[in-house]
Amino acid sequence: MGLKNNIELEIGNLVLEGVEPRHKGRVVKALKTELTRLLAEKEISSGDLAIKGNLDQLNTGVLKGNLTNKPEATGVQIAQSLYDGLSGNMK
Repeated sequence: MGLKNNIELEIGNLVLEGVEPRHKGRVVKALKTELTRLLAEKEISSGDLAIKGNLDQLNTGVLKGNLTNKPEATGVQIAQSLYDGLSGNMK
């Protein structure tokens, strides 16, 4: 039985350019839910973790699609990009 790694992730500032202020809460909720799911289902081993220690900024690239009409989809897309960046799987 393997031991799970604990990953502590704090997002101090999330820049959501192009997202209407009224949708930001829904984007953040979807981001948290999806990132939690990804980390639980697709565990990143400490050897595969692309980032060690503290990180001031992680650029996950440009999001595709309409950011104003689908806040939940935007949150999921951000979470998937963050996960890819943490695991070293940037496309």
